[in-house]
Amino acid sequence: MLLIYSHNQNLGMARVSADPSISTTRAALTKDNLIARYSADWSELQNNDCRILYYGPTYIKTQINIQRDEFLGPHWLAAAHRLDGAYLLIRIFDTHIEISRSLYRGLDIFYLRLDGRLIFSTDFSYLFEISGENSNNLDDKYCHDFIIDSPTFSGSTAFSAIKSLQLGQSIRTDLDSITELSPQVPRHTGGNPIDILTEKLSHLARQFDSVYLSFSGGLDSSVVFYCLKRAGVSFTPFHGVNTTPYAENELAYAKDIAQHFGIELQVRFAKNNIEQAFFAPSTFTKTTYPTPFAVDIFTHPASEASQSQRSESEYTRRLYLTGQGGDHVFLQNPGWNVGIDDLLKFRIGKSISQISNYCQLKGENLYALLYRTIKLALHKNSCKKILSHTPPWISPPERSDPSDLHYLLKNSDPRSAKFRHISTILAGLSGLAWDDIAESSTVHPMLLPDMIGTVLDRPVGELYTAKYDRILLRQAAYQAAGHNFSWRQTKRSSATDYFTYFRNYLTEITQWLESGILVNNLQIDLSKLRQSLEFNGYYHLNNDFPALINLIQLEAYIQSTLHFSSSHRNSYAK
Repeated sequence: MLLIYSHNQNLGMARVSADPSISTTRAALTKDNLIARYSADWSELQNNDCRILYYGPTYIKTQINIQRDEFLGPHWLAAAHRLDGAYLLIRIFDTHIEISRSLYRGLDIFYLRLDGRLIFSTDFSYLFEISGENSNNLDDKYCHDFIIDSPTFSGSTAFSAIKSLQLGQSIRTDLDSITELSPQVPRHTGGNPIDILTEKLSHLARQFDSVYLSFSGGLDSSVVFYCLKRAGVSFTPFHGVNTTPYAENELAYAKDIAQHFGIELQVRFAKNNIEQAFFAPSTFTKTTYPTPFAVDIFTHPASEASQSQRSESEYTRRLYLTGQGGDHVFLQNPGWNVGIDDLLKFRIGKSISQISNYCQLKGENLYALLYRTIKLALHKNSCKKILSHTPPWISPPERSDPSDLHYLLKNSDPRSAKFRHISTILAGLSGLAWDDIAESSTVHPMLLPDMIGTVLDRPVGELYTAKYDRILLRQAAYQAAGHNFSWRQTKRSSATDYFTYFRNYLTEITQWLESGILVNNLQIDLSKLRQSLEFNGYYHLNNDFPALINLIQLEAYIQSTLHFSSSHRNSYAK
């Protein structure tokens, strides 16, 4: 935990002071004394002018320590942006502090204005507890946008009094106000994704004793598999088998690729998560989740404790890799508005071609999509309503304030396909789980900044064809590997898992949501919500399905925050 506040603020410090691992440092500000309290898992650097506190996986801490002179000097931010992984960096001076948060999600940091001064902490629940009556107010717009799958990633949280630094944001503050510093913006280095990924994996692997790859046999994990092999890295691929209907085909694909490249595949049998008991916040055994994205509706809270009690020696200097995020970065599911970017620039023929390709890829009606695209181009002020599917049980979305957006989104037209693409990448980054056990780390290399840089400035039309999504990654992989995993269509969908989840726990989900917080605060229509839940549980998943999942995640997140904040446990009258 990290807590930064001014000396003249009277905070409830019992929980922080009771932790013997919490240290304290103080720097004299011009107005008040700044106090920083931090736990023993933070590291420090110092010279005559500056003290640096930094947090991240062991391999990132090692890089910062090696480059200590750069991080203590004036060009520290450029050095931070070159790090391949998660970090949170705090530079403390006599008159101000500087905070940098990596774009690759690691430890979150939140802030609250109390008695006219800013307080920063990595512990959301602590800020929630000390915020008093202000914390009783949900941020209805944040909650609404999250549910209808249109989060802005602006730093807002579900509670209006508490904000978060955005992913990749850096600031300077004297605890009165905040000044923006240069954010982390991924730049295309000129290479193709296979070359970039190979170089990154080679560099990462040298810092660990052993490397393990969670290998599904799909496109993204297959690309990571090939790049490890290409980089000459010795690694162990393992494949988890569960009881889902597509498990047999999935294992066959994984075995085929491993055999082709001459590497033995480890097979691990795991019980299917959806057979576990219904996710219920009343059974929570861990502290509050940092964001709603961190809630996994398939993981029963009772299983979390046993997962965290594994021996540290098991993880000593191990690197765990996955293909997570490749579908977000290289765009597995383009939005229907793929033709709007060219239409807004009056490139009519190119726009129609993009729409035609999309319709063939997704099996959509060309004329219906042309009509929707023209309607979107003519109605800029209501574009959010046109773009977002709004379930009948929640009110339509409001128009977004352009200033209330993540910095990567601010230069994109909200109607554009690129806006949706960047939002998809930010959703992937926001869903990363923090994991640093002993000296081992889990890294999702597809979401490292240089990989994002390969697509950030590319038109969406270059990322799919009439037959294939993620075409940039597929082409680069095939040119390098010459293996048909690049051209195999996405082999399965998680829709079966979700349908089974709704069907098995329909009564529990319905009762829990109806007695929850969001239904009351957002004036959700209970009758229509029940109908939507029943349809998705008994017939098939329809367009309401993403909003239902988001509603469950957000409700669990809010309830867990209240559950672990005793002073606010009864803040919301049912």
